[in-house]
Amino acid sequence: MRLRRLDIVFTCGWSALQHYVAPPSQIIGRVESWACGSPAARVWHRAQSIPAFGLRTAEAMVKAGDATAVWRYLDHIAVGDFD
Repeated sequence: MRLRRLDIVFTCGWSALQHYVAPPSQIIGRVESWACGSPAARVWHRAQSIPAFGLRTAEAMVKAGDATAVWRYLDHIAVGDFD
């Protein structure tokens, strides 16, 4: 039996689905202009190790429940703080 998107929404609840989908897509959206497009932003999210996170990727941080830390990191980068 194959689940349809609506089955997932009604089973998990819309807010649970939004919570799962929103952080990665919002982080990728924020990085798109810096990365020169969506494909490069997705590669960054998945593969670029970040020294501030012990060389973990943004994707690993989000999966670990630390999307807020990624947002704060991006805030620092946006104002030119690269430490």
